[in-house]
Amino acid sequence: MSSAGNITKITVIGGEGIGSEVKAQSHRVQTWFAGQRGMPIVLRDADYGVLPCLRTGEVVPLETCAAIDEADALAGKDAYQAT
Repeated sequence: MSSAGNITKITVIGGEGIGSEVKAQSHRVQTWFAGQRGMPIVLRDADYGVLPCLRTGEVVPLETCAAIDEADALAGKDAYQAT
């Protein structure tokens, strides 16, 4: 957890089959779960894959790398494999 009032920072990673509708549901479920547990969270969206590559020239943009580095937890396709 981050030091600022024990707020958990969660980065929600989309791309390659994880679109805005899936990320929206992820936000909904995580917000509900955190509310049930009385756990303050901050959700941050990040993208990887073809669309960011077309936009920035990078499959994993620097903004996504920063979001991952700052997160306490990751949510998204294959996020469990992140190190």
